[in-house]
Amino acid sequence: MLYDSVADKVGAIDDSVWSDALANGRWVLDLVDDYEAVVGGSSDMSVRFEELRRLSAELDRRLAEEDASVRAAALCLALSGEDPGIEWVQRFTRLRLSWTPDQLDALWRFLETHDGVSWARWVQVALNGLPTTDIGRPAPSLRAVDTRLSQRSISRWDGTAALIRELRSHLKSVDGPATTLPISVLPPRDRWAIELRDWFEENPAPEAIELAVHLATIGKNRPTRAWQRMCVDLGTAEEAREFLRTALRILLTCEPTRMRRHGMQQEVLLDHVRNVEVARGVVWATALLEGKAAVPALEAVYLHTAFGLAHHPEAPVATAVVHALGIIDDPSAEAALERLRSRAFDHVARKQIDTALRADAKRATRVRQSLDTW
Repeated sequence: MLYDSVADKVGAIDDSVWSDALANGRWVLDLVDDYEAVVGGSSDMSVRFEELRRLSAELDRRLAEEDASVRAAALCLALSGEDPGIEWVQRFTRLRLSWTPDQLDALWRFLETHDGVSWARWVQVALNGLPTTDIGRPAPSLRAVDTRLSQRSISRWDGTAALIRELRSHLKSVDGPATTLPISVLPPRDRWAIELRDWFEENPAPEAIELAVHLATIGKNRPTRAWQRMCVDLGTAEEAREFLRTALRILLTCEPTRMRRHGMQQEVLLDHVRNVEVARGVVWATALLEGKAAVPALEAVYLHTAFGLAHHPEAPVATAVVHALGIIDDPSAEAALERLRSRAFDHVARKQIDTALRADAKRATRVRQSLDTW
């Protein structure tokens, strides 16, 4: 039984918060046991489906009951490490529970060290319980969780970037504006990161640091509209724009770093996945904030990262340049994409540029149609 497993963990923790939660929240562990029995039970799919619907309805009924019982169940389910296949943990993320200070502190301390498939969802549950002003005792745990989140591979679909933004907004209310760039945002593994960190030491402007931290949450492929809007908001300060100009200049001039990649020693510009993400973010932010004035610099970055002779190509950065040029509404961006296509020897690169050119053509058509209508 799942209860016995969780009881052993509670005994090892030896904390009254968890023992009280086990006493009041056992019902959710029993529901998980029922769920496992249904999944491994009848081979009749209609019978199994009806039983799963019944369990789902029972969970919804219990979640609508007394807040104390739901809080206890949340702690029990978090400690169990289980997340049944009907997204039970996801339902807890939609609730705004009235946590006691001791419960909230215990949950954040748990998230510091524990892991699991639903860890990020429990971070969201814990964030939902934080007060809007003074977050109090959990502050050290928030910093530890922030470090763990920063080390995760960020995808635009898994919500990690949004969690990081929300968590850091709470930390900002406690710590104030950042005065140093976290190591996790830009690890000093290559010359680009090292020289950029040196620049931050000489120019510790909170506006630039906040933008750099945001750029690291870009995720995969095209960034979300929310991410782009935040870029524009954070890039209003001159210090933030100077950071972007400096980052591009160093990327174009820094010496490559020798490291082992794909089983052999290679010269690379960027030697850490987080640095690649920040570089991609710099490209997008430059396009969003500078518009057509950024076209020459972005074209140079593409040529340097896609066709570098002295170092291994940085394809993710080159791809970001193509997409970023595609959002700049100016003929110079289209001309730059045409020039880059003429030099691209890779089928995938040409296809990416063609996609950006088609997007630019569609935008121009919409503008002409709106003018004709007007």
